[in-house]
Formats: sequence, C-alpha cells, structure tokens
Amino acid sequence: MKRLRALLLVLPLLFSLNACLYNSGDETQAEQLVKQWHDAFKAKNWDAAFALYDKSFYNDHPRDAWLTELKSLGDTYGALKDIRPVFHQKNARLRGDYYIYGFHLIFEKGSAAETITVFKALESDKLTIAGHMIQPKGHQG
Repeated sequence: MKRLRALLLVLPLLFSLNACLYNSGDETQAEQLVKQWHDAFKAKNWDAAFALYDKSFYNDHPRDAWLTELKSLGDTYGALKDIRPVFHQKNARLRGDYYIYGFHLIFEKGSAAETITVFKALESDKLTIAGHMIQPKGHQG
C-alpha cells in the first residue's frame, strides 16, 4: 500500500516535469517547417519541398514515387486553393519530439486529408518531416 501511495505521489511530479521540459520554440519551428512545405508545394518547388524531409522518409517512400504522387494531385485535382488546419499535437518520446499536424487541402476540383509529422531528435537541433500522408477525398467535376 505504501508503494502505491508513493507511486501516486510521484506520477504527478513526472507529468509536471515533462511540462517544464516542453519547448514552445520547437513547436513554432515545426509550424514554420510545415508552412515552408506548403509554400514549396504550391510553387511546385520540389527541391525545396524534398529538402525538408528526414532521410529515413525515403526508405518507405522512394523519392521518385513520392514526386509522382505529389505531381498527380495537381494533375487530377487542379491547383491548391486553401489549406485548413484540422488538428495538431505534440508527442514526446524517448528519441525526441513528434509534432503531428492535420490539414484539409482544398483543390480546384476536389480535396484531400493531409497529415504531416515533424520530428526533432533529442541529440539534434534540426526539425525534419518524418512522416507525410495525403489521402484524396474525391474529384469534383
């Protein structure tokens, strides 16, 4: 019983310590990185967009295949007209912090759901895109 009581006293301290370690500057940088990606996508500046990804992203998404997928969005749905934020969250892990952003992308002839995961390793100051998914919702006329 004493161990349980001690555990119940220590848990809130651990959670408050985690809150103290939170660096809001990193979240601002993560938001800026996502904005840079959207700006590069709109301008079809693929080199600038691809420079924002972590090298490990290309292990699961070969660069040429990812480029083809991104270009096909514009070919199928037209120009990107609006980007509407849906959610964002921070997920602290042992390796580092993950910032996860969800958007609703509005194109001329359709829409898509987008999720971008930005990662900052504990041993690094650099933020990169570690995960990215775009799911088209449908074609409109």
